[in-house]
Amino acid sequence: MSTIKTARAAISELSTKASQIVDNKSLTNVEKKRQLDRIEADIKEQNAIIALHTQAKMMMAGADSFNGSAAANGPVLARRGAVVPSFEIPDEALYDGFKSLKGGGGARFELGVITKDSAQSIVTEQQIPPQLIGLVERRFEPQRLLDLFPTAPMAGPSIEFITHSANSQAATAVAMGGTYPENVLTTTQTTLVAQKLAVQTVVLDELLADFPSFRDYISVEITRQIQDAENNALLNGNGTAPQIRGLLNTSGVLTRAAAYGTNDLDTLNAAIADLRSGSQFVEPDLFIIHPSTWASIRTIKDSYGHYLLGNPADEIVPQLWGVPVALTTQIAVGTGILLNTSLAVTAFVRSGVTLEMSNQSGTDFQTGSVRVRAEERLTLGVQRPAAVNIITGL
Repeated sequence: MSTIKTARAAISELSTKASQIVDNKSLTNVEKKRQLDRIEADIKEQNAIIALHTQAKMMMAGADSFNGSAAANGPVLARRGAVVPSFEIPDEALYDGFKSLKGGGGARFELGVITKDSAQSIVTEQQIPPQLIGLVERRFEPQRLLDLFPTAPMAGPSIEFITHSANSQAATAVAMGGTYPENVLTTTQTTLVAQKLAVQTVVLDELLADFPSFRDYISVEITRQIQDAENNALLNGNGTAPQIRGLLNTSGVLTRAAAYGTNDLDTLNAAIADLRSGSQFVEPDLFIIHPSTWASIRTIKDSYGHYLLGNPADEIVPQLWGVPVALTTQIAVGTGILLNTSLAVTAFVRSGVTLEMSNQSGTDFQTGSVRVRAEERLTLGVQRPAAVNIITGL
């Protein structure tokens, strides 16, 4: 069986490994969470070994089982010296701090507390147990539009492509010896520059007191703020630096306004026909709409009061005329975007989300604050604007 010293060494090694995973920019948030969950399980196993050894020592000394102690089963009256902050710094931790300070870095030692039973025998040495249920994060828009668009990396700060939009002549019948019609291609050269989406925030040390809270805050709060900005940019960006040009401000797209008194389903069917019979001859594969607008469409009934899109008691996949529906609050109520994503758009990513943290800005160190900033660089290319149809008045 592992000794307490071996278990503590394993916990220290696992904590170091967890820090390396957090700092690894080549891993996605999902991959990091998967690996960190495994490490957390291993740390719990080592803590269980330490608790087992501690319990065994107590029982050998004639004490009750730790699991049956008052500390485990309920509140304990305060006693002199019952809980004492430890002053003992393990040599290996002190040496790691020494090396960090020699290299110009910082050091932090969490010495924990020593808990004693009624006979003043040492029961356990631990950090003060958490009194909260964890970080209750703010909710964000769950749909990420970038997951639904074709994406490609950018090798440099800008990217160029040429769009063939029209022909001057069409092929036709030619008599023997007749002159062939000359077709001049109408092309447009487009240059796109990657733009930055960024945010910074200040977090107090108390929020980041333990690794789970730190991980939750970084992976949820900060990255979701970038995601909201990303969704907004892909839809509403005006194209004037430092903003990218979003779908709703792209020239050359098709448009359709719902006629007064017209059923929204009829309007959407007509919009699908616009794409199929227009210059791009495409079938849509995505419909982007606000949840409130979708709720209005979903409640359309026939003359007998039956819902046209299905029984409310059934699980209904969001789609219209076979086109998947993506819900996002970043689009205006009453507006929808129907498009063929595989042909119309490409999101070019210059750099993914980068997180940086420091407590060396201004008075952050003196006030126990950590400044966190996040950024992402990307742009949106709409190579076939006529494969996008913007619908209003829904």
